[in-house]
Amino acid sequence: QRQRMGVAMAVVNAMVRYAGRQATGDHYLDVRLGGWIKQGPLWRVARQILAREVVSAIHPEVLSEHQVLSERLAWRNFDEKVHTITVEKVRCEVRPVKNVSATEETQELPPRLRATVILDLYNEYSRNVDLTAKIDKLPAGWQAIQTVQTLAPMLPARRQTLVLTAETVNPPLSSHGKMPLPISLIRDLTHRKVVTAPVAFLRSSRPSEPICIDGQLDDWPMRLGNTAGSFTLIGQRGRVGDGLAHRQTLAFVLNDDENLYIAIRCNEPQIDSLMARADNQVRYAQLMACGEDLVEILLDPGGKAQKASQLYHIVVKANGVLLAERGVGCQPPLGTVQPWSAAASVAVSRQKDVWIVELAIPRSAFGSAGKESFWGINFTRFATQQSEASSWSGAPRYFYDPASLGTLLLTPRTLQESVLHVR
Repeated sequence: QRQRMGVAMAVVNAMVRYAGRQATGDHYLDVRLGGWIKQGPLWRVARQILAREVVSAIHPEVLSEHQVLSERLAWRNFDEKVHTITVEKVRCEVRPVKNVSATEETQELPPRLRATVILDLYNEYSRNVDLTAKIDKLPAGWQAIQTVQTLAPMLPARRQTLVLTAETVNPPLSSHGKMPLPISLIRDLTHRKVVTAPVAFLRSSRPSEPICIDGQLDDWPMRLGNTAGSFTLIGQRGRVGDGLAHRQTLAFVLNDDENLYIAIRCNEPQIDSLMARADNQVRYAQLMACGEDLVEILLDPGGKAQKASQLYHIVVKANGVLLAERGVGCQPPLGTVQPWSAAASVAVSRQKDVWIVELAIPRSAFGSAGKESFWGINFTRFATQQSEASSWSGAPRYFYDPASLGTLLLTPRTLQESVLHVR
């Protein structure tokens, strides 16, 4: 009413960044929870600022120098407390370092790997800030390439990207296929917050005996580094703490010269409640497979895919029905979809509190790309109980973005023998 709409909206937009329909994401499981300031004391500060502005508008007498300074400090203090540097997305990938001068002998040794962490950041402040991102501590065996990067300045209300890299020959292998990298974001030399970048990396191994595709995993060798676990929920609905799914999943990978072997073990405390239709159709709701208990495997041999239509997509329902395609036939569509003759052998079994998928996929089904050593890969699962959609790589918004895939290194016979010899 006093023609100070800009003042009112400055406070409103600071306290409520987005709400209502703007708080929806890509699908019904993806909601944006960070739109409201949750700290009660900041709402009191906002009311106090508006109250002073109302008094100033009604009684526009000249303020003293001390009062002007006090008002400016109040606004600056408010701006500092309600805004932040938002980490909108953390992407991680592992790729081989190309050595153009490598000889055939050195190429048979374990390849040198480069881990790249990409941070998509947004400056909520209405001013420039100086920002430094750095990997706090590299795991043993890693060498820093660019583990510190600075934006000075980072412009207001602007998105910018930082890239951090490190290299190794022998990455540490874990029981769940993720290497957490703690990254510090330091603003204006004083304010520090830590985000964790989970680098999803698997090293497949070769079976010493042929694998029988029967839904039983007793013939799978126990190997470190070929297990994908700690599946996280997609989106933010239902997330608690680190976002781990309540119904956890483990995926295992082996390979030989002819086949890629994948096994997926799905915990399900209500095993008699599994739902799966006896058809080769998958129902989607807003980029999300739903309505049936199923697992998905996304493959990118060579790691060169730029869009969903270039991915190989396999769906296996809890009743054993398999769907294979090039591209992803989701709704809404993410590009073209083509039939793919995967020629995969599949078996599904049910045990107490768990159901198991076992696959053998001929590498020849991928054409010449099947000979690649480095693959992009992700494993996803939809559980009808509690409507849990989760993935190994921790895809943040939807599963079918090639940038959200983890990395798989297939072990050739010569490298397997070399690694065993070294050990």
